[in-house]
Amino acid sequence: MLGLDPERFWLITPGLYLIETSAARRRLEQQQEMDITVAWLSAKLARAKKIPPLKKLLGKGGKADIGFYLDVAKSSLPKVRLSELLARGPRSDTPE
Repeated sequence: MLGLDPERFWLITPGLYLIETSAARRRLEQQQEMDITVAWLSAKLARAKKIPPLKKLLGKGGKADIGFYLDVAKSSLPKVRLSELLARGPRSDTPE
């Protein structure tokens, strides 16, 4: 499941085994995050009215278009008016 060689289990110490399994688990988590990011970005681009050039999305040929990513993130956030935010009062989980 983690992609580790079963024979290697008998050749390494328990500490090294834990390190290798942790690294393998992290690689799988990163791959899952990448897959979700690709699916999310694909869905957002399919709905976009104007698609930026690929070079801008990849960040090649100059600065990355951070404004595009901010617009996409902003569009998925709930709309809250300042008066509603102020009516909620101060947050209780803020550090002092």
